[in-house]
Amino acid sequence: ADLSPIVYLEQNPSWASNTTCGPVNDVQAFADMLGALAARYPKVQVWATYNEVDFDYTDLNQHTGGCFGARSKGGVNNNDVRDYIEYAEMLRAAWLAVHAANPDARLASGAVAYDNFNVGTAPSDYPGHGQGGLFNSNFVADLFEYMKANPLPNDEKYMDMLLFNYYNLYGPYWQKKASGYGIQAKTKVLRKLMSNAGIATIPLFVSETGESSNAGWINAKTQARCLNMTMVRGAAAKLSGIVWWTFRDFPDNATYPRNTWKYGIVDQNLQPKPSYTALQTLAAELNGLDFAKNRSNKNGFKGVEAYYFAGGGLKKYVVWTFSKPNPPDPWVHPECAWPRNAATASFQATSLRVVSYLGKVKTIQDNSKKDKDPAVGKITINVNAKPQIVQVNP
Repeated sequence: ADLSPIVYLEQNPSWASNTTCGPVNDVQAFADMLGALAARYPKVQVWATYNEVDFDYTDLNQHTGGCFGARSKGGVNNNDVRDYIEYAEMLRAAWLAVHAANPDARLASGAVAYDNFNVGTAPSDYPGHGQGGLFNSNFVADLFEYMKANPLPNDEKYMDMLLFNYYNLYGPYWQKKASGYGIQAKTKVLRKLMSNAGIATIPLFVSETGESSNAGWINAKTQARCLNMTMVRGAAAKLSGIVWWTFRDFPDNATYPRNTWKYGIVDQNLQPKPSYTALQTLAAELNGLDFAKNRSNKNGFKGVEAYYFAGGGLKKYVVWTFSKPNPPDPWVHPECAWPRNAATASFQATSLRVVSYLGKVKTIQDNSKKDKDPAVGKITINVNAKPQIVQVNP
């Protein structure tokens, strides 16, 4: 079904470490294990080492996969070596083992949260100032600096790809740090960290993003809009891929708070939600096309996010409008769910095929009643918060 799994090492085996989430006792044995897995499962193209490796909290029971973000010199295993250094050396050895076992496979870093920063490391302007946060904001920069200071031979790498997680709740903060919208801004910040450290820019992949459909400010259709916006913005950021978390809602009888987590594109009974249709629509409409240009707020698209895709003789835009001024509390309401202005988008065309984010199709002819511009050879349509896929001269 054209599915390509990313396989994580979720936690340490008991023989490997005195913690489930931190540095291992024998780096080569750890690497040999990953190499054996890569040899045993050659169809797996991406192997990753833990989730959210930048975890830094005294209660290790709260970790979500990895815990290499400790600020103390000895880290979680109290060995006088900083954990980000041990993690870099684990990556180096694992990369060699995985590539020796399967030259076509790639080794990815464990996903970095690089958000929800804790009190000890949160930047002064970070929302909430780190209250309740779990992650070390310095981990990624420290890791990159170590890689720069300890270069490898030309035929070796620490990793082939950096995984990171993204949630729209944090989008406005990243937009203050870099240009772009939401996921695009965070992507630029991570690439800038590589540049600042003086290391080669490696591909970026979002291994976790999502929104729950039962939050007070997000319903099932708003979740679908958020999925569309995040996927399209990510494509424009030239990410290697994006994983929506998760496929299926947690059941109502799950333990709290999991019973409230309705992040799936199907419900607990495997019934498709609008977000399933939105993803299906995006895949069907943009399959075989490449992102070509960001036309947001340019001539013909004032007040509109507009992304141009092309391929195989097809020309398509994905469009929606900017959010309204004075949005709801951005630390409570994800940006993708904010109220948005109404605007128009104009295309040099004699005909448009317009597909809603939920797959409804309509055709607009030049100078028809649905064309908001009387000029011949130019079609103008209404745009709002609901993403539309517009094919020019189908």
